[in-house]
Amino acid sequence: MTNLSWWIAAAIACCSAAVLEPAHAQTAAATLVVAARADAPDGGGTLRFQISLSNTGPAAIAVGPASTLFGWLVLTSGRDKAFFSDKIALSPATPWPAALAPGATISFPTVDATLANGYPYGQGLRIDRGYPLSASGAPATAAGRMGALLPDGRGRARWLIGVPQPEEMPPLLARSAPIEITMSSGAPSPAATNSPASTAALLLQFNRDPWSAQQAHDQAVKRGPAILPDLIAAVSEPTRPGYARLWLATAIADIPSEQAVVALTRLLDDPDAEVRCVVGYHGPKQKSPTLDRAIVAAAQAAHHARLTSYALLGFLVFRGEAPDGLLKAGLECDDPRARDAAARALATMASEQNTTRLQALLQDKDPRVRATAERVLKALRPAEKPVAQ
Repeated sequence: MTNLSWWIAAAIACCSAAVLEPAHAQTAAATLVVAARADAPDGGGTLRFQISLSNTGPAAIAVGPASTLFGWLVLTSGRDKAFFSDKIALSPATPWPAALAPGATISFPTVDATLANGYPYGQGLRIDRGYPLSASGAPATAAGRMGALLPDGRGRARWLIGVPQPEEMPPLLARSAPIEITMSSGAPSPAATNSPASTAALLLQFNRDPWSAQQAHDQAVKRGPAILPDLIAAVSEPTRPGYARLWLATAIADIPSEQAVVALTRLLDDPDAEVRCVVGYHGPKQKSPTLDRAIVAAAQAAHHARLTSYALLGFLVFRGEAPDGLLKAGLECDDPRARDAAARALATMASEQNTTRLQALLQDKDPRVRATAERVLKALRPAEKPVAQ
């Protein structure tokens, strides 16, 4: 069992136990204490908390960068139900020092874990660097959103914080005392999940690492059109990590809206080719004639071979067929990847014209394209019936 797995197990046990031990983690030189309270202990399915971290020991603790500071929420109900959340990015509301001095307290803006993915705790579950894994080592499957996992009635919550250490040392782990909460059925109020504090924390989560960005994408899409202005502003920030901008663009594409169409059309001119490819692949989800035309026009422009390939795949996956202008752009592209994608697209679009196109690709200079064309042609031809003797 990893260090973090042990801590989660201990946190769950303590949340469920009748007698609760002191809520702190001991280090060689100091004691870290997490103080946490629910914003609304009887707030239905809303899980919003005020959190702080204090050094109550006699010596300072050297810490790593705040960009690697994470927390996890543990929820329990009785002794048979326990869930823990995905890693949740924490952004200090006060300056993050190079060392936590004795008596120092770091506070955080309100943390909203309502829409975070939750995982049932069990013996087959492993935690690797804070990420939940199944017994096979594959990413664990979430049971649902944290705000909807506990049955109606009273439960307990506990926060764990992984405090980064310098020079890639394992994080110091601290936990809060159990927090009494009351859960009730029904979706959390939009005002709670779209508060400025929770939105700011969610946008910061996109920056942490690719896993966190994917989880932030899921939460943002759940919020719907109300968060689109914030997503559009964030994806335009050039200082954000590349993976953050890709997941922000994907989130915009996954929220059907004319506002999203305008933003995605603008992103087709983004300096980052990967952002353009995201729009090419996910943009067809919007089912917007305006965006469709913009994607085709971008694919037809010079030096956009990757965009053409991704757009062809996106139209096939999300719409079932690709526009003829996009097919033409792929078939005429100098890049064999685009021609290969176009050949694969023709597999779902049987017609005399497309059969002729595939036959022409049998003479392509790239062997991969020729092989794809031959395979697709064989699949499109009806099986020949045996001649009766």
